[in-house]
Amino acid sequence: MNNQNPPQLPPKSLQQMPPQLPPQQPQYQQPYPFNQPPKKGMSTLAKVLIGIGAFFVFIIVMSLIFGDDTTTETAGISANLNEATKKWKDKAIEDSTHIANGYYAASSMSDFETFIKRYHQLELMSIQQHPKEVTDSDVIKMGNRNANNAMGMLIDSTTVYRNKYTEIIKDKLWLDNIKVRTENGGKNLWLIGGLFASNRYIAEFHNGMKPMFKALGYKRIYYKWVDVSSAEYTYYDLDK
Repeated sequence: MNNQNPPQLPPKSLQQMPPQLPPQQPQYQQPYPFNQPPKKGMSTLAKVLIGIGAFFVFIIVMSLIFGDDTTTETAGISANLNEATKKWKDKAIEDSTHIANGYYAASSMSDFETFIKRYHQLELMSIQQHPKEVTDSDVIKMGNRNANNAMGMLIDSTTVYRNKYTEIIKDKLWLDNIKVRTENGGKNLWLIGGLFASNRYIAEFHNGMKPMFKALGYKRIYYKWVDVSSAEYTYYDLDK
């Protein structure tokens, strides 16, 4: 038989103390409250957005400060456009009147200077376009109509103009001892005179007159220094 010690009761001081619960563990806490996120440096995107906002604020302030000057400048541009339209309209009306009254007809060009002036004006007018500053539709239509009419006159009257020009330069160059004659229905032009003994003078004269010769439909220009069949001559074809 085994001897066992009787169970030992705790001391009375312990018997009188209520049982102690283990200390309550603290609940898990966020490192930062939900309404206070951790502070970090400003992101690049935020800086960009703030910069854009500041720029627009600057633009608004400047427009308020200088708004009157901008309005004045716009009014000045508008006035200039109106003035440009008015001037071109006056020119278009003048061109219409000249075309209707035969101002550009070859028969009305009695001297060399008048012929050069009016024929060149007609040539330029035939390709003239309205300036970009002109926006009035009626003025643009008038100018285009003048250009079409002028081009038609050039096409229909080239032979008349060329014959008239030949007559005029005969009288003009006679004073410089230069003879003028034509062949091939007036399309080949002969210029005969002592001045054309120099090749340099021939080249300078021809280069200066070439645009007019081509515009009038000449095909070949001959230069000869003396009016004898055996004399040398120089010629230029104008369709090259």
